[in-house]
Amino acid sequence: MSRTAPVALVMAKAPVPGRTKTRLHPLLGPQRWADLQAALLTHTMTLTAAQGLRTYVAYDPPDAAAHRAMAHLLPSQVRLLPQAPGNLRQRLTAATDLDTPEDAAALLTDPLLPVPLRPLLTAEEPVWETG
Repeated sequence: MSRTAPVALVMAKAPVPGRTKTRLHPLLGPQRWADLQAALLTHTMTLTAAQGLRTYVAYDPPDAAAHRAMAHLLPSQVRLLPQAPGNLRQRLTAATDLDTPEDAAALLTDPLLPVPLRPLLTAEEPVWETG
């Protein structure tokens, strides 16, 4: 039996100035960090599209401003999911409860981590990369 097409789940902060990587603002400032986050998300979506992956983006914070920022930035075929409240484990658990076939391979990533998709997608066993 063949495996169902892989699914990519990206956990990401919305590229809203003042909400992205706030501890690192002294390095680039709020607007430049938001711009960098947007560029990394765009790059990640280019990679997932090139591989034909069904892509989900779980965004934080789960509010209207973040949803607008993500919807404006991402291709229409990407499914947006607000991250659930709670600690990282709770948010990851909620985000991975996707309506996907049991045998779908999944890739879980953060756009700040450069993940080479091709080796992961050709692996015999499912590979999980968390960020």
